[in-house]
Amino acid sequence: PEKLDVMIALHACDIATDFAIHTGIRLNASMIMCAPCCHKELRPQLHSPEVLQPMLQFGIHAGQQAEMLTDTLRALLLKAYGYET
Repeated sequence: PEKLDVMIALHACDIATDFAIHTGIRLNASMIMCAPCCHKELRPQLHSPEVLQPMLQFGIHAGQQAEMLTDTLRALLLKAYGYET
């Protein structure tokens, strides 16, 4: 399509959320709604400072760190394109 009114991505695993956001921005969607999950792409690339290692030694916390960073980058991208987050 040339224009998209609303982009909705539910349970968009890992980078599927990024593809949905990209499509919404590219097609100038008036609204982009995503429910991301499975933040696995960035997690292996994260190298946290030594001071955070005690907290991030547990898998759940390392996953939450990756989730927070990934979703922050997505929100900043959407904001840069004029979307409210």
